[in-house]
Amino acid sequence: MSFLGNTLRSMTALLSSQAINAMAGLLLVPIFLARWSSQEYGEWLAVTSLGSAVTWLDFGISNAGLNELASEHGRGNHTRYREVQAILTKFFLLVAGVALALVAVTGAWLPLREWLNVHRMSRGALWSVLVLFSARFLLVLPASQIISAYRTTGNMARTTWAWNWISLLTHLLVLLALWWSGSPVVVAAMYPLALALGSGVVIVDLWNARTGFLPVPTRGHWALLVPMLPAAIQFSAISIASFMTLHGSLLVVSYSLGAVAVAQFSVVRTVSNVPQQVTRLIIAALWPEITLLGSRGTDNRLARLHYAVSGIAICLSAAVGGWLWFAGDFVVGIWTSGQVPVQPGLLHILIAIGIPGVTGRA
Repeated sequence: MSFLGNTLRSMTALLSSQAINAMAGLLLVPIFLARWSSQEYGEWLAVTSLGSAVTWLDFGISNAGLNELASEHGRGNHTRYREVQAILTKFFLLVAGVALALVAVTGAWLPLREWLNVHRMSRGALWSVLVLFSARFLLVLPASQIISAYRTTGNMARTTWAWNWISLLTHLLVLLALWWSGSPVVVAAMYPLALALGSGVVIVDLWNARTGFLPVPTRGHWALLVPMLPAAIQFSAISIASFMTLHGSLLVVSYSLGAVAVAQFSVVRTVSNVPQQVTRLIIAALWPEITLLGSRGTDNRLARLHYAVSGIAICLSAAVGGWLWFAGDFVVGIWTSGQVPVQPGLLHILIAIGIPGVTGRA
């Protein structure tokens, strides 16, 4: 298939991924709040945010490894490709096992209920949710090496669609767990279950394809990780910064103000991020054309398109941000059925912080 065709397929899959995540966020929050109180939902957010702290344990090796795999496949060095793929899978299985054991031990020993201001969730339920959510994020490490076998061999769209189906399955299982049980432990168990089922389907597909790109952890030497370390350090810094931005703030709010404040901050932050989502969608939709112009060396047309896209993205984001400035509290009230109180000042601050980021991204 042509370069443009591959790019369009990849962009369709990526846009679908954003649509799935947006719809899930739109639907799941009111469903959670219909089943739980704002206190219980805030405690859930705090504990799951703590569980996601294990995401940085890939030490940046995951992204660096995917780049290495794509390079080896592009050079036609399939033997080296399989060796790198095998050692990455072996490394992440080892990391996942050791890290999960540490989470289980420290989670049972540390006074997490006191630190996170958790009052409704029992100590046993907190430990179970923490371990299950940590398991989900740790299983992503070896699973990403399996699912990204499509991406690193030139089929980015197939990898993205695999993650899309896993995301859809996760949301469906979470909805069923909320309806059937409502227990935070049962809901938390759905996340690693969906990932395991989706990864199993991919393993069967790779096995049936007989391409030889299914990871075999018995191959490879640890020395293959050494050339990836410089890039891994950079990716690791990005991963830690991302965690601190998305989840670290929730943990600080939970420790300082309690679970209800966590629910309020999370919901208001989601609404205030809508202008940034507008920019991401516009840039993602036009990325194939921008890439094509860049590859042809048509700098003048590329510059004009860049100015036009930037102007449109900034204007639309500012318009959406301006509307949310005045109507955001009404939107949150409708979205959460009035269960999450809104402080207009917090919403205004987050919108004001986000708009400069939109300008920089554009």
